Amino acid sequence: TAYMAQAVGPSGSVTAVDAGRGAGRRIGALLELCGARARIVEDRIENLPLEERYDAVLVDAPCSGLGTLREHPEIRWRRVPGDLADFTRRQSVILRSAAAHVRPGGRLVYATCTLTRAENDDIVDAFLAERGDFAASDCSDVHPVLRALVDERCRLRTFPHRHDMAGFFAARMIRGA
Repeated sequence: TAYMAQAVGPSGSVTAVDAGRGAGRRIGALLELCGARARIVEDRIENLPLEERYDAVLVDAPCSGLGTLREHPEIRWRRVPGDLADFTRRQSVILRSAAAHVRPGGRLVYATCTLTRAENDDIVDAFLAERGDFAASDCSDVHPVLRALVDERCRLRTFPHRHDMAGFFAARMIRGA
């Protein structure tokens, strides 16, 4: 959150959209503590007016959370076989809805805290196949510290057994002009 506040600077602002009860207020409070102007929308991204366009959109997608099993071992007991299909359907809807709010030339980042291909690469690959106006970002501006975490497709991945941290995934895409 501090990085986000720094990235937008004093003249920028962040719109946080989260349908969870109280989640938006928590996000907004953190952003304001960091000095960013924040607008909180406690609703689904699908309900955000389509005329709102942004330079950058981050989708922190709801997911199975399997990358956080070390910190949250109870997850393994809460998941059932149908959960993955439910998550992937919702992730696809959220990503498509968020993409509608990226201005031409803007960036779209899709991120999860899971390791499953179905929730990560498959979602991004299907999105890129469907949306010809978006392309995968190149890695030319990846910070040297992060370079070891980025694969040949410029997708960031962390693994608990390799990086001594939770399992995360992120893919950055650019909307054509």
